[in-house]
Amino acid sequence: MKIRFVALFFFVFLPAALFAGTAEEYGNRGAAYAQEGNYELALSDLTEAIRLNPDFAEAYYNRGIVYDIQEKYLLAISDYSRAIGFKPKDAEIYNNRGIAYINQGDYELGISDFSKAIELDPRYVQAYNNRGLVYFGQKKNSYAISDYSRAIEINPKFAEAYYNRGVAYYADKEYAQAWVDLNEAKSLGVEVDPEVIKIIDKALGRSK
Repeated sequence: MKIRFVALFFFVFLPAALFAGTAEEYGNRGAAYAQEGNYELALSDLTEAIRLNPDFAEAYYNRGIVYDIQEKYLLAISDYSRAIGFKPKDAEIYNNRGIAYINQGDYELGISDFSKAIELDPRYVQAYNNRGLVYFGQKKNSYAISDYSRAIEINPKFAEAYYNRGVAYYADKEYAQAWVDLNEAKSLGVEVDPEVIKIIDKALGRSK
């Protein structure tokens, strides 16, 4: 079963009037290009926005998202770090940088960023889910389940957390709990392999 990270790829726009070549206008147009999937045009505009305003946190953040989407994780981490330098209390940037670190194989740095996001926003369910995934990958299942449970406590409709907790319970052979969570995830729209449900049913003595 696959595990599910949750990134917040929300591009940031700033108010702008008619295009006059300001940093904010390049930043907004770059974010619009990115939303349309025109990543090279987006990178061009966002880079120009940063050239015009080297303190433009939103442009660094948006360019980091584009690099993330392109799987250029080192460049994404660099831009997220610059954005954090200007906006050190933005939990969303820490969450996204944490995922980029994980994709680079830097698990402890990823955990550190998810933990910082939670410190800044104790109700940030995506960060709990993502930190839980790293713990699960490290075979620290009790920590993972604790994080998934906290995410579900905050948002009882958080489908990915039910799914991931179900996977953790399944790995621990806690089949009753796994069955409940995976079926809840399914009811919330997550695709669950029916063969897994059959295996759990058999383990619980429910299959014919």
